[in-house]
Amino acid sequence: DNAYVRGQTTVISPQVGGYVTEVLVQDFATVKAGQILVRIDDSIYKQRVAQAQANISAQDANLSNSAQSQRSAEAQVQLQDATVANARAQLQRAQADMRRVNELVEAGSVSLRERDQTLAALRQAEAAVRQADAQRLIALEQVRSVTVGRSGLEAGVANAKASGGLAAIDLDRTIIRAPRDGRLSEV
Repeated sequence: DNAYVRGQTTVISPQVGGYVTEVLVQDFATVKAGQILVRIDDSIYKQRVAQAQANISAQDANLSNSAQSQRSAEAQVQLQDATVANARAQLQRAQADMRRVNELVEAGSVSLRERDQTLAALRQAEAAVRQADAQRLIALEQVRSVTVGRSGLEAGVANAKASGGLAAIDLDRTIIRAPRDGRLSEV
């Protein structure tokens, strides 16, 4: 009645909540390290893993869309570069026309009305250059916006992967294993 039994006691408890669906050992059985002792209902945890995988896919798609948006914005910058070049060429032509018309007005070969029309064309060409430059700056800002947003999307992917890892850990913890060799007490 007063005997002492020496031994190491290991308390085993689940790290996740749920109903026990299966007990795979008997009272006082001998077990080996890693042997499955108990299974907890894993249906919710499997769904969390699936949900995490879907979230990872969605975040990856957002990141891919960002890459496509960046390519599109960069193409828009190239288009605006061409627009700027065209506007500057038109301005040079209008400036040359204005020089010629001024010479002809001094010689009396062209009316003041024609000179005024040429001057108006020159002013329009100057305005077109300013407008094209502004549109190019807008396109460059769009590229920067996409680039800045990309780091947030990359963080979203990393977060989704981390959540997926946590869900996988919880799923794995629905199986309780013997931490080392030993003998069970009452189950």
